[in-house]
Amino acid sequence: MDKSNPDAVPINAVFFNSPELATGWDVDPSYTGMYVQLSKKIINENRFLFKNYLDYGQHEALYLTQSEVEEISTVFALMIKYYDSEQRNFNVLLSYVNVLTSLVEAFYNRQFSTNPKQYNRIISDFQQRLKEYYDQPVNQGANVQYFAEKLGLTSNYLGDIIKHYTQRSAMETIHDFVIKKAKELLEKQAGMNSTEIAYELGFEYPNNFTQFFKKNVGLTPKEYRKSSTASAQ
Repeated sequence: MDKSNPDAVPINAVFFNSPELATGWDVDPSYTGMYVQLSKKIINENRFLFKNYLDYGQHEALYLTQSEVEEISTVFALMIKYYDSEQRNFNVLLSYVNVLTSLVEAFYNRQFSTNPKQYNRIISDFQQRLKEYYDQPVNQGANVQYFAEKLGLTSNYLGDIIKHYTQRSAMETIHDFVIKKAKELLEKQAGMNSTEIAYELGFEYPNNFTQFFKKNVGLTPKEYRKSSTASAQ
């Protein structure tokens, strides 16, 4: 609740925390809520239940609608019922954790779809940063973590937004751009050989560039340059 505005509508949100996060939640001391604490053992043994959003940052919370609050509260009530019973049924509790995590994933998808302007701006910023990164010689290939940090986001959050709107993962988007850049250099920079282009794009070993290019294009860099030169004549 915003104390400076007593008439403001209370915010209902879902946050995540883990031992790797040193800070706590910046919330009003009078807040009310529910939480589930899961052991590392349960998470490791049931990884299929837990999605990328468990590693979202505290500034990437899920904001719930009233109907979603009611759904989440119902699941929590059922979990408490079986947790407090004399004969705790672990399988039932785990099933409700599955329901809870599935709901959160569905609600995040709803949130991503609710405000496309906000998220399209993130995608545009990512694409612009990617272009700027490869507009100059680089020492190493780009990764999602680098761009997420530049945009003040976690890599999982950025990746999920890109996948939601483009149907391509963030890493696939980076690879697509590298291939496009490599093709441009092969077509327009006749003075650069494949090894020089590999280093230009941040590949430590030229062979890695050749394998990467052939996997994505179906031709080696030399074969692609030869075919593009022949097509231009």
